[in-house]
Amino acid sequence: MAQGDDRGGTGLFSVIGALVVGAAVGAVLGLLFAPKSGKELREEIKEKAAEGAEELKAKAEELKTKAEDIAHQVREHIETQVAEAEPPSEGEQA
Repeated sequence: MAQGDDRGGTGLFSVIGALVVGAAVGAVLGLLFAPKSGKELREEIKEKAAEGAEELKAKAEELKTKAEDIAHQVREHIETQVAEAEPPSEGEQA
């Protein structure tokens, strides 16, 4: 794999992480500045936290699937390279 592929994967994790953190901070700030009673506010924060957790689980599963796909591709590539490699001549040792 090229080095650019590696950096792209890391960038994807960074962007998704930043989006999740930004969304969470925005949601909490919006809730804190909304004119509601303490009980309503706590209930809404609880609901938003549950929604955020579900979104995070979905993103984690998506990233896990992508990582497994990449690992499978790398494994296939290595197996192909090994199969195509020339065996050492009789005078050489492996």
